[in-house]
Amino acid sequence: MYVKGAVINGKRLWEDWGLRIEDCDIGPPEVNDTFVDVPGGKTLDFSEANGPISYKKREIHLELGAIKEKNAWRTFLSSFMNAYHGKKVEITFDDDLAFYYIGRAYIKADVERTARIGKFEMEIVAEPYKYELQDSQEPWKWDLFNLCTGVIRYLGEVEISQVKTQIIIPKGDMLTVPVFEVSRADRLKVLYGSKAYELRNGRNRYPQIKVGGVSEVRLEFQGTGLVKVRYRGGSL
Repeated sequence: MYVKGAVINGKRLWEDWGLRIEDCDIGPPEVNDTFVDVPGGKTLDFSEANGPISYKKREIHLELGAIKEKNAWRTFLSSFMNAYHGKKVEITFDDDLAFYYIGRAYIKADVERTARIGKFEMEIVAEPYKYELQDSQEPWKWDLFNLCTGVIRYLGEVEISQVKTQIIIPKGDMLTVPVFEVSRADRLKVLYGSKAYELRNGRNRYPQIKVGGVSEVRLEFQGTGLVKVRYRGGSL
């Protein structure tokens, strides 16, 4: 698949490295499925027995090319490997600017050369989801926003009073655990499901509280204080 360019750990492949993406293959993540064969020739599917389906890593394969003097390739590849080989990277593609992938990069450094033209491969073993560029406390950018598929997640800081206060988290494609950033808390709690969780000044995180799935979530608060609900959406 042709992709114009990409940014890896803040550096652009073309402008900073002089590399073009000759080919790009972003594979789908492998599904964490569970099938059990039972007598009678039947197979039971328990893939979602303990909650929503989950996924394993995905692989991103890049073929990168450039034009350089023949005797410059070895030095260039050393610099490129020093920057990325075996290291954790964040990569954003020019045709999908609202998202980034996180993974570990590996360089196949044996360059195929024809005269001054050279190509080599880069593989990124990435997390299954790509992440939205802005989280729920960062105002969205209209130039990156997709009017057909985008979700406005900006929540800002909410003042919780004695009057029942709710914060509505829109639905999405990736379940995630939010962080509650709290100040001026006085007997402050958040109700999720049938349970109440205490919120103290500072950062609060409860693995039991999950948002961003296929349904919107209404968080109800008791007590008083200032609350920022911070989370980041994602998509396959």
